[in-house]
Amino acid sequence: MRIITSCLLTVTVLLIAGSVFAQDTTGVKELPDLELVAKYDTAMRTKNYQDALIYIRELMERHEKSVDYRYKFANTTLLMANLQAADPEFERVLELDPNYLEAYLGQAIIYARQNNEKAAMDKMLDAARKGYPVRDMQAVPELRRYLAGNVRFFLKMVEADVPRVEHTRDPFLNPLRVKRAETGEGGEQPEELPEIVEGDPEPIQRDKMIKMKDLLVLIQQALAAGEEEEARLKFQQFRDLYRDVELGRITKKEYNEQMTETWKVAQETVYPRLRKIELRKFREEVRAGLDKLYEDYKNQNIEAARQHNEEIINMLDPKLKSSDAEFVALAKQFDQEREELFNRIKILEEFQKNVRPFLRLTATIIRMNLKQQVHVALLETVFGGEVKKSSLGVSDSLPRMNDFIVLRIEEDRLVARYKGEQVEVLMGTGFGSSESP
Repeated sequence: MRIITSCLLTVTVLLIAGSVFAQDTTGVKELPDLELVAKYDTAMRTKNYQDALIYIRELMERHEKSVDYRYKFANTTLLMANLQAADPEFERVLELDPNYLEAYLGQAIIYARQNNEKAAMDKMLDAARKGYPVRDMQAVPELRRYLAGNVRFFLKMVEADVPRVEHTRDPFLNPLRVKRAETGEGGEQPEELPEIVEGDPEPIQRDKMIKMKDLLVLIQQALAAGEEEEARLKFQQFRDLYRDVELGRITKKEYNEQMTETWKVAQETVYPRLRKIELRKFREEVRAGLDKLYEDYKNQNIEAARQHNEEIINMLDPKLKSSDAEFVALAKQFDQEREELFNRIKILEEFQKNVRPFLRLTATIIRMNLKQQVHVALLETVFGGEVKKSSLGVSDSLPRMNDFIVLRIEEDRLVARYKGEQVEVLMGTGFGSSESP
């Protein structure tokens, strides 16, 4: 008897509840769209998802072709933790509009909660390829672990749209994305990252870790756009950040590991291309410097030669100290060429400073000898304060100066070889002359 009474009581309660629900549903069906939307918004703000689901279901049934209403229905179902029901609803949204990016994210969250890592990452990639900002995904707790703990996956996501977007943009703020839902509608507010506080080591370290990842993306984008100088500049900043790991400034294990992994990815991906660019630029810059030095040599411009020689040394020195064998070998080759050329310039400098001021060409004479013209130069030299006169022909050398050999005698100058380098003495110049150098 008690069992029968209990069963009757249960049936009565269910009938009453069903009657009430039927009355609520009937009332909902009589409400205009604007009022239903207002009630839905209020229910979402107060996190009364059960009522919100009733209102949005009615709107969705009235407007079967409305993708927005169907997405809100799917998202409300997700917020109620009904994963099995939410998944096909998000799929229906994407069938109606394959570019409804938030639906991809909704499915990614479902798969993440089900620990289906591959399916979650595939949906995240789908969203990224269509322009969903990676930073928005980073703000979702369920998805953050796939980005923070897997540098390669992170880079694969953000580079998906590199060829289609200007490389100068912020890689996290994709302008291709079209927002569908208003902020606060149809889902939870994204969790905000903590602010960087000066003097607080952990957020500063985290910021450097994130910045390092950002720079790697920007380097890839610059290379894709052919902006080599931009890529080189960004890589230097990237290298400087990694120095914090090498010097032990990044003490938090998680950030240290991620920065190290990011560095390894860079070595495998962007560095080979950057290294080729760096080698080519190095060759071009040093060769240009050596060309300038050779022009100084031809013009016997000693002052300019010293300046250009110093500039070349500054270019070569870092490469000579490099751990890269190819850079070291190339730098040594250039340094040998520079040294040989500059040694010749130093001989010219020695002649200009220590020899030519003590020579004076006073005359050139043409004599006939066995029906041949013989050119003779009359020079005055000063050695030990004593002036001596010499008469020199081609191939003759100055007394007590075997390194000075006459090559050619012209009307107003004498061309000679001094220690293997060609020099000249002009008529009327030298000691006692106002034109003496």
